Amino acid sequence: MAKTKAKTTRHLPRRGFGAPTITPKLIVRDMSKQTERLGSNTDHNVRIHRALWDKEFLTQPKAPFFGEERLYINDGIPLSVFDGFGAVANPHLTYTVDDHIFHAQCGMWELSVQHQSIGDQIDFQFMVDAGSAHSFHPRSAQKRILDHHSPEVYSRWRRHVRMRFDECAPQLIAACKEALPTLRAYSITCCDSSERLMRSLDDVIVRDRIAYLVW
Repeated sequence: MAKTKAKTTRHLPRRGFGAPTITPKLIVRDMSKQTERLGSNTDHNVRIHRALWDKEFLTQPKAPFFGEERLYINDGIPLSVFDGFGAVANPHLTYTVDDHIFHAQCGMWELSVQHQSIGDQIDFQFMVDAGSAHSFHPRSAQKRILDHHSPEVYSRWRRHVRMRFDECAPQLIAACKEALPTLRAYSITCCDSSERLMRSLDDVIVRDRIAYLVW
């Protein structure tokens, strides 16, 4: 999803003679200026990134067969925060993750905050277990499942993981907030469905199809 490290918040309004009044919306307003680092036209770059993901994930190789029960194998797993992730090359895109700043799992969902090698970037992404792998792009998950199962199986899975997201996402964000109390991260939403999912979260602000994880 995501793409650039935010700079320190600037020019925040003051209340009387006190300290600056900092709110997530003001932080996002300041961070949004930095999206110019994605290019001179943010809307154009969002469309470019989305088109790239669509192409890459729709043409990914067919995954080895897995049974329908594999889709739910992680369902009900309690919240776990992981350590020790090193450099990881993404097999589908053109960047390398230098460090997973935060990585946690709750049931079928994961939240990862990553420091990427290109442009000193920090991003975040929610991923869901799609049987053969965790996917951040809904179309990637759909293809993995439909490669081996019927549309009815996919529809059942999709309804289930959306329900679980409402339960797991707040737990993942709370753990991230505890681990990274000054986090400033943002991520291009990979599609309209992803954008709607991010808008459903209290601690995520979506502006110009870019999701911001701040508090």
